[in-house]
Amino acid sequence: MALTLIPQDSSDLLAEVYNDLGLAYFKLADLETAMSDFKLAVRLNNKNDRAYFNLGCTCVRNGNNFAAINNFTQVIQLNPKSANAYVNRGVAYHRLGYESAAIANLRKAASLFDNSDERLAYQQTFNLLKAIQQQIISQTTSRVETRGTSRLYF
Repeated sequence: MALTLIPQDSSDLLAEVYNDLGLAYFKLADLETAMSDFKLAVRLNNKNDRAYFNLGCTCVRNGNNFAAINNFTQVIQLNPKSANAYVNRGVAYHRLGYESAAIANLRKAASLFDNSDERLAYQQTFNLLKAIQQQIISQTTSRVETRGTSRLYF
C-alpha cells in the first residue's frame, strides 16, 4: 500500500523505501530478500551510499568479501568520510588475506573517527588494527620458526 502512494518518478524516495525494507529483511536474517531490496535501491538511486553500505554488509554476511569490497568502495567514492565503510572494507580485505589493504583501510577509519571525536569507534578500530597486526606478526614468526627446523642438505 505505501509503495503505491509514492509517485513513480520519485526514484530517490523509492530507493529509500527499498533500502529500509532491505534493512528489515536483514534484521530478520532473510539475506536473499534483503540483498534484492538493496540492489533495487541502488538501481533506483546509484548515489545512495546507505544502500551500497547495506549491500556490502549483506555480502559480508553471505561470505562474499569481494562483492563487499566493491560495495564499500562505492560508499567511499560517494562519501569519502565514511569511516564505517573503511572499517568494513578493511575487515573484508583481512578475511581475504590482503593484509596491507586491510591495515590501510583500518588506519584511515581510525583517523576519520579520531577527527570526528568518535572516541569509542576510534578505540574499537584501533584495537582491531592492533589485533590484526599482532596476528600477522604471529603468523610470520610461526613461518620463520617452521623454516628454522628444516633439514639442511650439503
